[in-house]
Amino acid sequence: MSAASKSEIKGEVQFLEAFFYSTLLKYMGGVPLLDHPLALNETMPARATEEDTYKYIVDLLDAAAPVLPDIREENDHGKPSAGACYALKARLAFYAHKYDVAEQAAKKVMDMGKYDLYSDYADLFQPVAET
Repeated sequence: MSAASKSEIKGEVQFLEAFFYSTLLKYMGGVPLLDHPLALNETMPARATEEDTYKYIVDLLDAAAPVLPDIREENDHGKPSAGACYALKARLAFYAHKYDVAEQAAKKVMDMGKYDLYSDYADLFQPVAET
């Protein structure tokens, strides 16, 4: 496996970790941050603050975005991209009331020029939009 492939897979895992931590942050607030596998007799770390959890997620997204492609091809449908990293970062920052960070992350997505709004809002509720 090439170094580029390994780097991309690591970025995908970092995105997924950030995504799941962001869901936990949304519903539970601060959570224990596991940045390494726990040893057999190692105790669970204490619950982190919401701010520390937010920073951990943003750090994961900032590490993942540069190694992922801006957008995925049709055969890679469902895999994370740099655009997904910036979009999640924007959403997370918005909910954390860090509007300047949210604006910068959303601007990065828009400046990529590869994403746009769905052309027909009513179609979003039809089976044609499920792909």
